[in-house]
Amino acid sequence: MALKKIVENSMGVSFEYCRVMPAVVVDFAESTARAHIMLWLNQAARQADKLPGHAHDFMDPAAAASVDAALTLSGEDFTAALATGDLRAAFYGRLKALDFFIGAEDV
Repeated sequence: MALKKIVENSMGVSFEYCRVMPAVVVDFAESTARAHIMLWLNQAARQADKLPGHAHDFMDPAAAASVDAALTLSGEDFTAALATGDLRAAFYGRLKALDFFIGAEDV
């Protein structure tokens, strides 16, 4: 799964494929999970192992802070996501609720 939304970086290059990376860091002692996202030109670029852009290159500081917060699960959110067996789905749900990802499509 990924999110498709066209965003432009500070150099004027548009990217449209945003993926929560599979390497989620889970700390059972603290009951937290932390994920990272990366952006590619498109899905074909990701599948061809092209280099991604970094999310912060596409966001103002406020949007970056809200995305960082959405990529951390703790407390009941962590427990509920863990029970589903799919932490990344929980992260995608939280991202889609942010202003930055309004209009993003699941791909």
